[in-house]
Amino acid sequence: MDLFNISEKDVKRYQSNVTEYSSRTITGIAKPTTFDQVLELIKRANVEKLKLYPFSSGMNWGQGSKLPLVDESLLVDLSHLNRVLEINEKYGYAIIEAGVTQEQLSEALKQTKFKVPVTGSSAQTSVVGNMLERGATGFNIRNSLLLGLEVILGNEKTVRTGMWHFYKAGNAGNQFLGYSKGLGPDLNGLFTQSNMGIVTKMVIKLLPKREGFILCADAKEKDLAIVVDALYNLNQNGVTNGWSMVTNKNDPRTATNGQYEYTGDWLALSAIEGATPEITELLKSEARKSLAPFCENIDFINTATDDEKYNHPYFKILTDVYNGIPSNYSLDAMAQMTGVTLNGDYSIDENKDMIGFSVALPAVPFKGETVLQAVELIKNISVNLGVNPFYNFGSIDNETFEGFYRVYFNRNDKNAINLAHTWNREVHVALEAIGIYPYRANVGLMDHYVNRKDDDFWTTVKNLKSVLDPNNIMAPGRYCAM
Repeated sequence: MDLFNISEKDVKRYQSNVTEYSSRTITGIAKPTTFDQVLELIKRANVEKLKLYPFSSGMNWGQGSKLPLVDESLLVDLSHLNRVLEINEKYGYAIIEAGVTQEQLSEALKQTKFKVPVTGSSAQTSVVGNMLERGATGFNIRNSLLLGLEVILGNEKTVRTGMWHFYKAGNAGNQFLGYSKGLGPDLNGLFTQSNMGIVTKMVIKLLPKREGFILCADAKEKDLAIVVDALYNLNQNGVTNGWSMVTNKNDPRTATNGQYEYTGDWLALSAIEGATPEITELLKSEARKSLAPFCENIDFINTATDDEKYNHPYFKILTDVYNGIPSNYSLDAMAQMTGVTLNGDYSIDENKDMIGFSVALPAVPFKGETVLQAVELIKNISVNLGVNPFYNFGSIDNETFEGFYRVYFNRNDKNAINLAHTWNREVHVALEAIGIYPYRANVGLMDHYVNRKDDDFWTTVKNLKSVLDPNNIMAPGRYCAM
């Protein structure tokens, strides 16, 4: 691999990001295609004291995309490590490399009885990259499906987590990797949102394809808190499948006729999967009874049919997401806000005609009162700054929503960029003041959250880093104090 032969054009392309964060200097780009090449790169980095910044597809939009935390970084593009190595139908898991996209894995599972939950971002998003960031998916919590990782540490050792390290190479088809905890300390979590090494492979649990119904209900802001609490109770009582989302209806994905101004109209979503048709009908009846006093137009979309009664394309996309089929619908919808047509080119970081967006991703308690409090907080900040906010809340575990708050802006207008960044900072500061912290941190605010010398948590992380990556070659500053 020629690490330093990189053109000025390539540098600008890798520095580009849809949020318009300030560039970092890049010394080169490595594009390994094998495990051995990654290991060779890490050995060289230790000798030459290189600062590596690995990414898979680099589509960490709103959080910095491919942008490293420090200058003089050497980017490591893992998108060419893109093989689906095994689909084990006996034990229900897949082994994939770091660059495998949602579309690739979905296609590989097409003729099987299994699926993997997908995000609504892009078909080209990396499965591994998104899971390492604990990204949200529709109709399931994908991060809970992490069974094992292969990681080349900064100290040049290779670790396989879970039960994986007990099995010898070449034993494909006979490995039981379904118990993610393994024997001894559970290390899977150590390598999510961390900078201890480069993940080259992942074992992911597969889910059975099954018919279900998507619960859709319209709600008003005045009833939002009680609707959220009703969704929470439906999840806790096993009526719905454990995943819920509430989204404002002026969202680019759900807007009608270009109505992007906030109107106080919300859409509540979840899913019902009964073991038998009779049980399904009972669950649907219970869900309707719980939501009917506060919601309008309660309906259930059969995920096994193409129901034509829904004219809005978002409902067809929801069915695809439920069935583990990714798309680029969200990007196309975002582009339409300013009349841009992407024509299949989803390299939105480099496309300055594409609208920019600044996003906050807080971990919000799955409680109606707190959700409404967050909405009011964002609304007040946005009114004061004169920007138009968009809100989503999607569950990332049984007790927590991912708040997906954002504003869109003209990327060719410096004042608009500065305003969007100001909005982002003010939102994070205001949320922190009421005890709500991000569950994912962007490059602009990473240092604010992790460089806290009086916090023993971050001190412990730094101590682990010093053992696993003694020369600090791996993504300095990323989820770890400098």
